[in-house]
Amino acid sequence: MFFLKELEKTIQLHPSYFGPLIRSHIHKELLQKEEGSSTGKYTIVCILDSFDITDGQVMPGSGSAEYTVHYKAIVWRPYKGEVMDGIVTSILPSGFFVDCGSLQAFIGRGMIPSDIKFEGNAAPPQWTDGADQVIEKGTNIRIKIKGIRSEVDKMFAVGTMKEVGAALVSSLRCFSSLTFHRITSAPCHRSLAKMPMIIWTRMEVRSGLQQSSLGRYHPCVRR
Repeated sequence: MFFLKELEKTIQLHPSYFGPLIRSHIHKELLQKEEGSSTGKYTIVCILDSFDITDGQVMPGSGSAEYTVHYKAIVWRPYKGEVMDGIVTSILPSGFFVDCGSLQAFIGRGMIPSDIKFEGNAAPPQWTDGADQVIEKGTNIRIKIKGIRSEVDKMFAVGTMKEVGAALVSSLRCFSSLTFHRITSAPCHRSLAKMPMIIWTRMEVRSGLQQSSLGRYHPCVRR
């Protein structure tokens, strides 16, 4: 699920960047370091605005200056019970791994429908029911998250196919970028190349943030 979140980041600049364009250098450094990065709990998808930059403090011994930048960003955070689409990246006799953006999920043997069996002699190895359902590397698949484990800069999950209606999704394609729009239709100006997303073929999916009467933001999807 996508959220609008206020964050802060400490940026260090070399003395060679000091001058009238220093704010531009700070913004560029912020985008390069933060967009597409993961904290282990959420992924920073797109930085919308840097609204406060503190005065720089010179670091003793190096001459570099340190700035604290407060900014707003769209972040993506998966939840237990959430249904999402992904791409199979690895096939094992015990199950298979699925990449859902910045989240890697494992689907174990017990979470795969009983009519789908592992076929190790196939080329490439696959899970199949012997008919039209084939799960191999590169297959687009829909799963439900059963549990999430977070580390410093990564997210891992276990998922299931049993609780999802149509687990194999042949009409999906992977996009390396996704355009976000606020409810005011102001476009986000950065591509999301570091976070591939899955969207329906022939369907334009735009995510935005709608402001409620209480002034809080909640995610919304326009199609």
